[in-house]
Amino acid sequence: MTNTRFLQVVLAIVILLSCFKASAQSCYSVPDHDQRYYCLALSKQDPSKCRSIKDKDLRNFCLAEVTADRSKCRSIKNKTQRAICLARVK
Repeated sequence: MTNTRFLQVVLAIVILLSCFKASAQSCYSVPDHDQRYYCLALSKQDPSKCRSIKDKDLRNFCLAEVTADRSKCRSIKNKTQRAICLARVK
């Protein structure tokens, strides 16, 4: 997954989830494997779903958000993605 694609995915999901809490059922309609598990993890607040994400940066981003563990953000290699993660996870 390219950096631009990763940012597009994260921003789309953040916007979607800020408008309404995604149900697990709506997450199953997401075609991309990593995006689907990211959606499921956020909707269920379940870190085990993050561990199913293949892309390492997105997996760490997901774990940071679901567990509120900023140290996971520091494991993200892309500087822009890391900055977004650190801004979102308090």
